[in-house]
Amino acid sequence: MKISELLTNCKLNGFNPIVHSLITGLNNLTNNPYIDDSTSTEEVKTCLCEIGRKKNYYVCASDVSNSDHGEWLYDVTWLEYVGDDPQNSLVKIPFVAECEWGDTGDIKDDFDKLVQSTADVRLLIFDGTKHNAKKKVKDLSSLVNRYNYNLVYQKTLYLFSSWEWTNLQNNTWHFRHLIFNPKLNKIYLVS
Repeated sequence: MKISELLTNCKLNGFNPIVHSLITGLNNLTNNPYIDDSTSTEEVKTCLCEIGRKKNYYVCASDVSNSDHGEWLYDVTWLEYVGDDPQNSLVKIPFVAECEWGDTGDIKDDFDKLVQSTADVRLLIFDGTKHNAKKKVKDLSSLVNRYNYNLVYQKTLYLFSSWEWTNLQNNTWHFRHLIFNPKLNKIYLVS
């Protein structure tokens, strides 16, 4: 199933452009055989900042040249201000992301940050080679329904992108993307 068909079938409505851009942008990173464990976070943050800037958001991330500001609460944050001026009032946080390559406890800690966010789209990137991606997403998505302030979730989507080695000898890898829609309490495998 194509990404656009999946997004339509999932009833993701207005989020299609953001989620589609994120998946496409992350998948384009897999064309770079020089990305490895030591450069992956910087490359991912650079990609996410580029997408946010193209959508005219004020982007925040540390250690990348294409952000408007250093890290702001999350590894990557897109902000929308009145009149697109950061000196004005903050209007909305459309997107946040956390990148965690560590163990299960570290991944859960970063996911907890995403759960308490008010962003419409929340992305968690993790090492799917170390962790079973489908099981990890199922376990983490169950935490969303336990969070007390679940009224915020009426419009929220979680995108889970697990980095998985295809062939270690050839240094090839891919992302597996899963979307969790809390309102429908469903997980969708995109790729």
